[in-house]
Amino acid sequence: MNILPTEKKILVLNSLVEGNSIRSTVRMTGVNKKTVMRILVEVGELAREVLDSHIVNLQSRYVEVDEIWSFVGKKQKLVTREENAQYGDQYVFVAMDAETKLVLFQISFLVFCVSTIPIAEKVADSFGDFLVRLVV
Repeated sequence: MNILPTEKKILVLNSLVEGNSIRSTVRMTGVNKKTVMRILVEVGELAREVLDSHIVNLQSRYVEVDEIWSFVGKKQKLVTREENAQYGDQYVFVAMDAETKLVLFQISFLVFCVSTIPIAEKVADSFGDFLVRLVV
């Protein structure tokens, strides 16, 4: 099994952080597309662990929850019943402290399972005993 050197992994991550697409990162670094995506997933999982362990019992005065719409594969009106679990409209909810701009968390949903309950639960977990109120 080949192991990518740490310097090459850092080069890949720097390219992605600077806003380059996965394909342009592949062209610039010479690293396989699947390897670039694997590095991205590994770093994302590590970042989630760090944030989940450190972003607790916050004392923010204002929290903004913003919704971003996108689609996976095709727009919802073109999705068949068989494809419903894999394709269609997707929503990403991002919660951030309005004063510090600290991103507290993000959650992604395909359209068929959009619900504000998990979002409210995640905000409540981040703030411990503080009262959380979502204004929709």
